Amino acid sequence: MAIALVLCAYALTAAAWQQPRLVTGYVEDAESGERLSGAHVYEWHSGRGTATDNYGYFALQLPTDSVRLRITYTGYEPLWLDVAGHADTLLRLALQPGEALPQVEVRGKRADLSPGLDLQSLSIAQINAVPAFLGESDVLKALSVLPGVMPGQEGQSAIFVRGGSRDQNLVLLDGVPLYFTNHLAGFFSVFNPDALKQVQLYKGGFPAGYGGRLSSVLDLTMKEGHLREWHAKGAVSLLSGRLTVEGPIVPERASVLVAARRSWTDLIIFPLLFRFAGYEPHEIPRFWFRDLNLKANWIVNERNRLFASGYLGGDYLNFNLLETLKWGDILTTTSATQWNNITLSLRWQSILRDELTATWVAHYSQYGLDMTYDYVLRDSMEQLLYRLESDVASGVREAGLSVSSLYAGLKDHELRFGASSIWRDYLPFESIQHLSSPDSTILLRPDSESQMEYALWVSDRWQREPWTIRWGVRFAGVAGGRLRASAPELRLKVVRAFSSGNTAWLTFDQMRQYLHLAQSETVSLPSERWLPATPSLPPERSWQLSAGVSLPDLLGGQLVVGAYFKKMYNLVTWAEGVSFVRPQLEDWEAELVRGNGEAWGIEWQWQRRTKRCEVMLAGTFSRSWRLYPEKNLGRRFPHLFDRPIALNAQVSWRVSERFQVAAFWTLASGIPQTLLERRFSVPVDFSYHWKPGRSFSPGLHYAYEYGPINGFRLPPHHRLDLSARWYKKKKHYERWWVAGVYNAFVRANVMYVHYDAEVGKYSGLGAFPIMPFVALEFAF
Repeated sequence: MAIALVLCAYALTAAAWQQPRLVTGYVEDAESGERLSGAHVYEWHSGRGTATDNYGYFALQLPTDSVRLRITYTGYEPLWLDVAGHADTLLRLALQPGEALPQVEVRGKRADLSPGLDLQSLSIAQINAVPAFLGESDVLKALSVLPGVMPGQEGQSAIFVRGGSRDQNLVLLDGVPLYFTNHLAGFFSVFNPDALKQVQLYKGGFPAGYGGRLSSVLDLTMKEGHLREWHAKGAVSLLSGRLTVEGPIVPERASVLVAARRSWTDLIIFPLLFRFAGYEPHEIPRFWFRDLNLKANWIVNERNRLFASGYLGGDYLNFNLLETLKWGDILTTTSATQWNNITLSLRWQSILRDELTATWVAHYSQYGLDMTYDYVLRDSMEQLLYRLESDVASGVREAGLSVSSLYAGLKDHELRFGASSIWRDYLPFESIQHLSSPDSTILLRPDSESQMEYALWVSDRWQREPWTIRWGVRFAGVAGGRLRASAPELRLKVVRAFSSGNTAWLTFDQMRQYLHLAQSETVSLPSERWLPATPSLPPERSWQLSAGVSLPDLLGGQLVVGAYFKKMYNLVTWAEGVSFVRPQLEDWEAELVRGNGEAWGIEWQWQRRTKRCEVMLAGTFSRSWRLYPEKNLGRRFPHLFDRPIALNAQVSWRVSERFQVAAFWTLASGIPQTLLERRFSVPVDFSYHWKPGRSFSPGLHYAYEYGPINGFRLPPHHRLDLSARWYKKKKHYERWWVAGVYNAFVRANVMYVHYDAEVGKYSGLGAFPIMPFVALEFAF
């Protein structure tokens, strides 16, 4: 109803605001024909501008007869175009790939298109320029160098945005949510950089079309496929190999892209490492991952286009351990764990009228986890004495429909509106444990739960020099299952441009999250469980206020400084003494507690770019707190990845046309830890006989007493990474050699602290000393 009223109000005033000139069009790559999302389109005389959407489309309502457009996109030559005549115009603008050019400052009357620090975009070239861990370019590691984004543990591929948790990041791959974004227990992300076109991270100033998470939106767009020629690109590193093939099905009308990636860890890395450590062949774990990206698009005509895309990825971990006990019995441990993501989407983009576009999307997403354990005890004669079998499964799946529209027929306004409906089905967990001696089976299987999340939204971007104001209202709710809840979410962003070229902005965002993640508070493990909001665990919600200034001409570069304050409510975590690995109660809500959070910070980033060199310096001073009445004696404590100080520096220098070097340095406060303060023995009245002379007898067992949650902080962390790229063009193909070192300082940054009960002392455990890497990339 609210959207209908707004549209009626606009319709009543449309005649007064209607202008004689509407310029619309697509911005595309001149070589491949692929549409470019996020390209800036700026009209010189009026000072008005906009950016292309995810399909490369833009619309500008212009008051002048003389139109002079300037189109820019990172990594492409800027394009100037004079558009004659008075009629509405649909353009196809082709940009030529080129060098990364210095930023051009246009003084005077100019629209400000810079989103400040709330929205930051990375090109694939920028991602590849970051020195890679084991030669594997990683999207999430590249994002972790940005201000306000904290990385996980040393070497891990996880991001924590402005004091939020992992589950508070809405990760979209071609508009479809991904529920687990890591491979190899968190050390690499699931995103194949060769399959991606653009990466955008929203930390604030969220458009009303996004919702369902509290902290950030990571929007990744896959390539559409070359419309004119067949091409292939791939890489071989110490960790994995990947290959991407794209080309036209019907030239200039339809194309397809297929990208595949697989790790070598089970074939090369683990066998070498574990054999060197003295393990037998049957004891070497098999741990590997694989990805498959698919995308096809069909240009029906100039006004209609169809897209279909999908992703299939998973990890597999299997290991066997054989141990001979002191009395001659043999204990065999077998474990198998696998987790996977599946996404599918079908979208139709249509220009209904020159000033009105619509996009319909249908999608499906699934995440599943299965962990099995088998403990077998045999005597020296191979007779079975005891066996414990365990199987734990969890998962979530969703299917959704949405429509979004853009109306650009009003002077100074860019109106967007839409609706969505998402059905989710949760399997909190399924746990089966079977003991062969004595024979018994324990089954924990709570009922699966289904919910429907819906949303209606409208937003407007009003621009009149020197002001740009974007406001939005999102009305979202959930129905089905045991919960009925709904509420409006307000969004506002105000930008003021000054004649000097400087800009200032202020944003306010309200967000709600209708699902929870029961997760480990230490590392990114696949054993986390997605759970629905319920009456006892209501939807999470937050509000955030941020502000900042942009100075585009400071020491030859651009400086952006901002600050934010955020409050979070109804956060969920494990209760005291509950294990996140193995369920203990069928009533999973009893294992969780809820509380609130608070985060604030100051961010800054200075960047200078020339034809050969790019320098980026970034820093964050921030704090993030949690308060759960049932934990830590009701006192607040730092969030696990609360790092008050974080400094990053990145330099990329193109020495010649064939040789490029890069360096990355980071310094950050250590992460908080909860320390064991005392271990004491307690008597246990328990006896179990599985064979004459073999028994567990009553005796002493140990109990542990811990200090304040996250009451200790690890030492500061710092690291220097270096890399170099050699390029050579052959007759039929191109190749790049990539080499470098991870942790050139040879500093063993402490990841954990270990308590030695015998001496009653702690010792720091570090990992990842200097690690050289090499990789080969090729294209033809």
